[in-house]
Amino acid sequence: MRPEEISFVVVVSRNVPKTVSRNQMESLVMRLQKLARALDRNAVNLCNVPNHKDQRERLAGKVYELLSEYRLTWAINVCGDPRGYALKIHFPSGDYNTMGGVEEGYGVPC
Repeated sequence: MRPEEISFVVVVSRNVPKTVSRNQMESLVMRLQKLARALDRNAVNLCNVPNHKDQRERLAGKVYELLSEYRLTWAINVCGDPRGYALKIHFPSGDYNTMGGVEEGYGVPC
């Protein structure tokens, strides 16, 4: 696991309710990273593939569905620029790993 992935796991573990088990938290992290990868691929394809259909709204809906499974009310920010994080989460703790600080949120490593 890369250092940024370890940091992400730590931040998620600090922000999920205590009722969420370790296995559930690991599943949540993996699924968030999978959706972040899909959003990143979408951003790259928007830049490189002519007539590519933008999937941001559909994928953002999947992120919100995932968060609702765990009864989490985290806000998200979906970005269309492939040069940065495609998915950013605004954690209640205010943790961030982006240059924009708390306003930008925590970028999900993919």
